[in-house]
Amino acid sequence: MNTSETTAVQPKDIWQILRDVAPIVASIAVPLAITWVGGEYNARIKETENQIRYVELAIAQLRSPPTPEPAALREWAVELLDSQSPIKLSEIAKAQLKSNALPVVLSATASGAVLTSGTATISVGRASATKSSLSSIRNQ
Repeated sequence: MNTSETTAVQPKDIWQILRDVAPIVASIAVPLAITWVGGEYNARIKETENQIRYVELAIAQLRSPPTPEPAALREWAVELLDSQSPIKLSEIAKAQLKSNALPVVLSATASGAVLTSGTATISVGRASATKSSLSSIRNQ
């Protein structure tokens, strides 16, 4: 046997090349993908929080009795509620919201019941209202 024989180097096939390159690609692509997914998730959460705040603002506007001064704001509130609702408001419901205050809301929670109107809130048996709203209740 001749020890000086040279062995021919065989070229790598595509699978061997991919196996060698895969860890490098994965070490770059995985952190980028996680960062992108996390950013999208945070953006969706912020968007949902903003939508909730707008709906709360619209409901607060619609709880007050309609007056001629903020009529455009009331119309905006009705359109906002309609656009955010999965079930669209009928034209009759829109007209009623534009011309009437929202009714009193009674909701039960784990800690008790809450009765809310445009002027007062009763929660867990204790009432809270501003001085001006109490005088308006007495005058009615």
